[in-house]
Amino acid sequence: MESKEFASLMAGGRFEPGKGEKGFSLRGVGRYLSDHYREVFDLECKAIRLAREKKGFRNLQVMVPHCHSLEEADRILGLLEQQGLGRTGGDLQPSLSCDHPANVIHAREFAGRFRGISMDARMIRRLIKGWKDHERGKGLRQEVKGDSTEEFLTRFIDIAHGQGCRVFIRGQTFKRSRNLVTFFAEAGVDALSVNPEGIPRVKRWIASAEKKR
Repeated sequence: MESKEFASLMAGGRFEPGKGEKGFSLRGVGRYLSDHYREVFDLECKAIRLAREKKGFRNLQVMVPHCHSLEEADRILGLLEQQGLGRTGGDLQPSLSCDHPANVIHAREFAGRFRGISMDARMIRRLIKGWKDHERGKGLRQEVKGDSTEEFLTRFIDIAHGQGCRVFIRGQTFKRSRNLVTFFAEAGVDALSVNPEGIPRVKRWIASAEKKR
C-alpha cells in the first residue's frame, strides 16, 4: 500500500509521514525497512507466526513486494529471519513479487535469495521493456524482435529454476482465456493464481496443455 492509500484510511493522515504528498511514498520493502513502520512490521510478523504456529495455517506464506535492489532484498530477508520467518523456518518459503525491472535484470541473484517469484500478468510487458533496455545498453541485443514474451518467460523461468526458485503468475483473466493459460503452462510456469470460481475450468486447461508438453 502506498503512502497516499494509508493516508486516505480513517485517521491515516494523522500517522502517515508526508500524508500522501507528491514525491513521497512508503511502499513495499521501503515501508518495512523504515523506522517509522518498524513497530507495525513487527506486529505483522507476529500475526503471521500466530496464524501459522498457533492456528495451524501452515500453508500461509510470505511474499515481499516492491523490492528495488539486492541490498533491499538482503535487508528484508535479514529482518524476516530475525522474526522467525526466514528461509530457515522449515516449510516457510519467502517469495518475491516481481514488480520492478531490476528483479528481472538481476533474476539469477534474486532467484537465489527467494523460494518463489510471483509476476503479475499485467506487468510482463513493462518488465520485458526493462529487460530489453538493459541488454541494449550492454550491447547484447543489436536487434530486438517484435514480440519476445515467450523468449523472455522461457529465459526467466530457466534462470529461476536453475536457482531452485519457482515462478508464479497472477492475474484476473485466466478463467476467461484458455489460450493465455495454455501459453503460461507451455512456458513452464509453476503455478497460476486463479479466482475460486475459475479453478475447475483452469485446471482442465492446464492438464490438457501439460499432456502436449
